[in-house]
Amino acid sequence: MLLGATLIFAAASAQIHPFPTSVKALQYDNEAQAAAGHVTTIAICIGCVFLILSGIWKGFRRQTTKPDAHS
Repeated sequence: MLLGATLIFAAASAQIHPFPTSVKALQYDNEAQAAAGHVTTIAICIGCVFLILSGIWKGFRRQTTKPDAHS
């Protein structure tokens, strides 16, 4: 869950730049590279949302314990 949130924040900060940074944004040579870069960013963000939601789901799931077989 934390990994997903961190990666989404990194992707958002790369687009919005809330704080001045010395890291330059990626510069694409043509439209095909730019489209591929945007598709990759979207896919990573979707995967990160999945990580966050699965962490939340596991947090709310009831923990079940298996009875001890040797008793």
